[in-house]
Amino acid sequence: MLRTASTAGISLIVASAGYAGAYYSANKAVEAAIHAEHLRQNAELGKETREKRAEVYAVFLQVVDIYSTALIGGNEEMLMQTTAGGASGTSAPYLGVKSETQLKQAENQVYIYGSDDAWINADRLYSFLIAEKDAIVVSGGQEVFDVDEYLLLYKRFRSVFCAEASSLPRSTC
Repeated sequence: MLRTASTAGISLIVASAGYAGAYYSANKAVEAAIHAEHLRQNAELGKETREKRAEVYAVFLQVVDIYSTALIGGNEEMLMQTTAGGASGTSAPYLGVKSETQLKQAENQVYIYGSDDAWINADRLYSFLIAEKDAIVVSGGQEVFDVDEYLLLYKRFRSVFCAEASSLPRSTC
């Protein structure tokens, strides 16, 4: 009888160890599945973020291109819009409110969807363009657009765009 009780005790210990091992393994499998799901969700969020930023940054640069081209003198119709209350063609060169509004809206999208670095660089570029427009208007069209400063600010924003919107950014971003 003692031998049977001893064998039963050993069997109980072995069964308990087997149960504990199975429980531990199942627990680790659940943890691994949860971790894999978190990784998948993070990858999906990263992809969605890159795609949205690519869209927003591209629109911002398109609007900046249109606005700066008008400032430089490539779009006379846009530049010669009248100021509020003025008669058509009688004002100094003036970039229309519609274009400035579009520029601000594009900058706001960068603020909402972009990184801090993108926002800082977009705001610098936006502020530069508005200051240049104001200088041109005040000088009656005699002020010269600072192309070098513009290109520097444009390239800084474009570098952020390159680094953040690509899943595999180049080293030169």
